[in-house]
Amino acid sequence: MKVPRLISLFAGLAVASSACARSDASSSTDDNDRVPLGMRAVADSVWELSYRDANGESRLRVRPRMRPVPDSVQFVASTWTLYPVQGYSTRALLGALARAHGNPIAFKLGSPVDSMRLDVVLLAVDAMRYADGAFGGAGKGNWIEGKLIFADDEGEVYLNLNPTLGRAEFGVKDAEYGPVVLREISRLRSTTSREPSNDR
Repeated sequence: MKVPRLISLFAGLAVASSACARSDASSSTDDNDRVPLGMRAVADSVWELSYRDANGESRLRVRPRMRPVPDSVQFVASTWTLYPVQGYSTRALLGALARAHGNPIAFKLGSPVDSMRLDVVLLAVDAMRYADGAFGGAGKGNWIEGKLIFADDEGEVYLNLNPTLGRAEFGVKDAEYGPVVLREISRLRSTTSREPSNDR
């Protein structure tokens, strides 16, 4: 009998992380493995994330479903929804993500979507960020640490948010996930004018 995907995923993660204290959970601490983003609120519980370099500017929106992550647990399951922003290409962001993942030789563009609802491992809420880039001290800071799960567990990437500072970032979970992460993020190039509403 097939084990439900989320149950299998979180059971495996619990085993892998059981030797770590709750405050030690963190994404990559190497600056080369992170893609910094601007962040601003655009609607109720919806934030617009932006990345800009010489190749242009990319924007996407995220509606995270927040849940408390007490010190007594390693993580909680959640769902976040990503949206494309009309008039903006994912090209610049894809280039930065490719570099962070070690420049995968090739990846396939995914089919465009108006929204992408993802399973998320929510690792920290209102956490501190230490000098080495790691997160900890739940309830003592402003960072939200989430790990996005793509395409039936074929790819993962961290998406960390700080609404107070207006900053966010993608963080590499594993360079081998690069082609899947790039393919899925490339799908956020809808040609419609649909915007995320306050309906959940």
